[in-house]
Amino acid sequence: MINILLVDESRIFSQGLSLILNQEKDMNVIGTAMNVMGIKKVIVKPDIMLVNTQIESESIDEITSTLIKTFPDGKVIYVLPFVDKSRIIKGIDSGVDGFILNGHEPDSFIDIIRNVYRNQYVMSGEIAKVMMDEIQIRHYDEKEILQQRLEERNINATKRDLDVLYLIFKEKNNKEIAEMLDLTEKTIRDYVSMAYKRINIKNRGQVYHFLTEIMKD
Repeated sequence: MINILLVDESRIFSQGLSLILNQEKDMNVIGTAMNVMGIKKVIVKPDIMLVNTQIESESIDEITSTLIKTFPDGKVIYVLPFVDKSRIIKGIDSGVDGFILNGHEPDSFIDIIRNVYRNQYVMSGEIAKVMMDEIQIRHYDEKEILQQRLEERNINATKRDLDVLYLIFKEKNNKEIAEMLDLTEKTIRDYVSMAYKRINIKNRGQVYHFLTEIMKD
């Protein structure tokens, strides 16, 4: 029997999922915990912990940490409202064992629970595709990623523009940029000015903010 703990604030979500899972002969929903305090009150040790990541009252990171520390032999599955790359990456780093979107058919939940219980690492189809794309992007050099992100916004930077913008993104001042590119500060000031025009932003702080934001995508 697979004992399942639901971690969720939404009674509609947890009650509906409980009805579906309890129909399976090899599954038993042992209860629902709404927060860290609720997790600590769970008596029966769960094999699977389904976490609705839409919980707002507490940090999902804190909830995940509490689950793993309290039930080290159990396995955590995130139920996501959409493909949230940041949340998935944090989950992977925290030791989460599976990921599924909450819009999936009941059979998908059941299959993933069984597979994770059998020590498989599982991501549902859409999540797996997006994360594979992310992994491929991360194999690129950061400067190449910056160039790609600029091109996606119809900004065609020259090699020198890219050198300068990348070093601004890395929070280097003009003197440091000049030393790294083996050029004079005056020449760098000219290149910086041209790079600003390329992206149509004049203020260095705004340029840094823009570059930081596009590199988050």
